[in-house]
Amino acid sequence: MEKEPTQQPLPVKQEQGPFAGIFFEVDVLMKQAKAGCIEKLRPLTTRVKEPNEVFASIQVNESQDFGINYNTFSKSVDPKSKEIEGNYEMYNEDTVIPGLEEHIEKYIQDLDTKNVKISDAVEDAFSKSLNKRLLAFFTECWKEAGGFNAVTPTYFSFEDDQKFIDMTTGESLTTNKIVKMLQEKK
Repeated sequence: MEKEPTQQPLPVKQEQGPFAGIFFEVDVLMKQAKAGCIEKLRPLTTRVKEPNEVFASIQVNESQDFGINYNTFSKSVDPKSKEIEGNYEMYNEDTVIPGLEEHIEKYIQDLDTKNVKISDAVEDAFSKSLNKRLLAFFTECWKEAGGFNAVTPTYFSFEDDQKFIDMTTGESLTTNKIVKMLQEKK
């Protein structure tokens, strides 16, 4: 039986400001990429769990044209250690949303050409809104690929971020909090 998220995908609000025009096209690119993303994620939902594996993450990499890495995290083989070791880039898929990186770069170049000044606050708001869309997109694709029934609890993360997002609740978690939470479930 598939676990349902306790929280609906994050709402995507109507954007305003210099980046308002880009999000319609971002949403179109995501819709076009959805079926392919589901097919790329499906094998990860049925794979054999590694010994000592505790959890996994789908990590989105902006620097790799919004590709993904699937990383696993396992207890140390040293019985005295409580360390969690990451197996990074166990699975790597370069472009999951074709054209997204180029589209964003072109839009920013067009704003520069028009001498539109973008404050740090506006740029931060753009990044947050884009990240909400990416989280909603990958959560939906993971769910449709059967990910909520995967043998390993899987979380979502962004490149260079030490936090993980629970795709069923939207909660932001650290590695230690995930391990503690999973131990309490046993």
